[in-house]
Amino acid sequence: MAACGLAAMLGPVTMLAHADPIYRCRSGDVLVYSDKPCARGAKPADLPDAIVVPAGPKLDLLEQADAKREQERRDRDAADAQWNAQHQARKAEAERIREGRIKGVVVEGMTEMQVRHLHGEPAVTSSSRRAGKARETWSYVLDDGSRLHVTFEDGRVVSTRSKREKR
Repeated sequence: MAACGLAAMLGPVTMLAHADPIYRCRSGDVLVYSDKPCARGAKPADLPDAIVVPAGPKLDLLEQADAKREQERRDRDAADAQWNAQHQARKAEAERIREGRIKGVVVEGMTEMQVRHLHGEPAVTSSSRRAGKARETWSYVLDDGSRLHVTFEDGRVVSTRSKREKR
């Protein structure tokens, strides 16, 4: 019985080594595989051919993990650099607008509320569409008699023009 149990465990290995017949035997309620017939007239079991997978190149899993980690680090560094550049640009824009507010000058990027805070309500407003975008122009008459025209797109200043009145 021990020989049959060992044969059952080594059956597939034996089949790979050479093509000896394998017999399927029943010993009570236990199914056993053997290289010897269990009973007179027993026929070899009809088993599928063994699947043999040829050895491929050796995979260096540690090297693969290191390469993946290095690529992730490069991607993270690139994303961090992009975020930092955008952050610096936003800070510079905020500082430029802050300087304009301190000096009392309308600069590109200011909001409608910031322009109103500097110059009050406009004397004249006009609306138009340009390249599918709504544009609004506010005109002011300044204390020195000059005219200031401020153009907005999406609620932000995109251009300013000043005109001096002829006397």
